[in-house]
Amino acid sequence: MNEVEVRKAIAIHMGWTDIKDPTLTTAMRGTSPNGEKNMIVPNYVKNLNAIHKVEERLSITQRDRYISYLYAICDKERRMAPISWLAINATPIQKAEAIIKTLSND
Repeated sequence: MNEVEVRKAIAIHMGWTDIKDPTLTTAMRGTSPNGEKNMIVPNYVKNLNAIHKVEERLSITQRDRYISYLYAICDKERRMAPISWLAINATPIQKAEAIIKTLSND
């Protein structure tokens, strides 16, 4: 998946609808979970605050899988680091990748 596809998949999970892909001159827009139309969709692949809101919505079972995926993704780059350090220092795109893997196994 590319960044737009990842962002869109996470947005759908978060309750966004009617999502329009971005162009060179427009942002990704859609209807927010509370029904506001033509709103800018959060950038889950580049914004830590946005991806953190997704992390907060994971169930306990999903969190366990998410941490396992996140560890596997981050450990490729930072061998032998404690999992807590990897989770804290993961980039938004790494967290988004782990979220997508977690949600695809539900």
